[in-house]
Amino acid sequence: SDVCSSDLKQWVSTHSNFDVLWVEHNSLMNDPLTEATRICNFLSADFPQFTYDPQAMANMVDLNLYRQRSSEESNPQ
Repeated sequence: SDVCSSDLKQWVSTHSNFDVLWVEHNSLMNDPLTEATRICNFLSADFPQFTYDPQAMANMVDLNLYRQRSSEESNPQ
């Protein structure tokens, strides 16, 4: 997946008509409020007419579901 990510980042860097916010999955899981705030700030720059609620977004991150999925993948039934 790092190769894909690297290729995508390289491709995006050659297309100035894209604004991209890179969000790392681990960062989102470890600090959802900070990442949600970054996402809201990014979106509000181009779409100020909408209301963004970083706390509500962060509240949607459910670490129990993430761990449940990880354990199911490592122990398929």
